This record gives sequence, C-alpha cells and structure tokens, in this order.
Amino acid sequence: MKQEVEFIKLSPTKNMTILVKTEYATDKHTHIAAKMMSYDHVHAEQVGFIQKATNDKALAKLCMAGGEFCGNACMALACLLVSEQPHLEEVILETTGTEELVRCRVEKNLHHYKCQINMPTPIKIWQTSVERANSDIDDAIIFVQYEQFLHVVLKVKYFTRRVD
Repeated sequence: MKQEVEFIKLSPTKNMTILVKTEYATDKHTHIAAKMMSYDHVHAEQVGFIQKATNDKALAKLCMAGGEFCGNACMALACLLVSEQPHLEEVILETTGTEELVRCRVEKNLHHYKCQINMPTPIKIWQTSVERANSDIDDAIIFVQYEQFLHVVLKVKYFTRRVD
C-alpha cells in the first residue's frame, strides 16, 4: 500500500535529516523511516516525526524513529519552525530520548540559519583505544552514554570510496 507523506529534508551540520510533517502512530515510525532513509528513496541519515507538544512550554514535539535523542534533528526542526514563524528567536521542543525540554536559539542570516541548542546531560562519557593495523580509524573511540541510547564517536583520518 502506498502512502503520501509530507516531509522536508534538511541538512544541519551536513547531517541529512528528514522531518515528517504527516502524523502517524508511533508504531509506524520505524517502518516509514527505514523506507525514507534508503538510498533508493529520499536518502538521509535520520528521520524525525513532528508532533503536537504535550508540554505547554514546548512549541512542538520531535519523535525520532528509534526513540533516541538527536541534536541535529532538533536543530533542523527549530530552524524549520523559525522559517515558518520569523518572529521567533528561541524554540523550546519536547523530544524523544530525554525528559528535559530542549531550548534552541535560532539566528537567521542571509542564506542560512545558525542554531544553538542545549543537549541532555550524558550519564557517562569514556574513551578507549583500539589497535588495528592498516586501519582508517584512529585508535581513539569515544562513547557517550545517555539514559536510553549510546553514541559511538570514531575519529576517521580519511574516507575512501568503496566499490563493490
């Protein structure tokens, strides 16, 4: 069955993000996101679903398909909301992955937006080293643990194009 999905594709910090404007039940998010992120479809790194806020202080709620917190998607949504309501300079969002409200300060410049957000406080941050001969990955791997998710940061010296 085909569905019509209203969305916008944004690139905060060179991290392609799809924000879905059409409301869907949460149990449909993962399937819709997987389809939209695929190379043969819209192609992006993450998909967030815009919903009405349940907290009176928030302007909107961002639900990531995996239930995680995503700073890039929060910035994308904040800039989208400011583009629709130019009088706004600050946007407060509810989002998955944290109980905290996310405060986003947005400044519109001539051809782009500049956004600064408060991030949830991690539970733990640690670093480990891995020794691998002939690897493109630096030896330092950083882990940032939040309540419901874990970010893994790899420092890559350079990218090469892989041909299969």
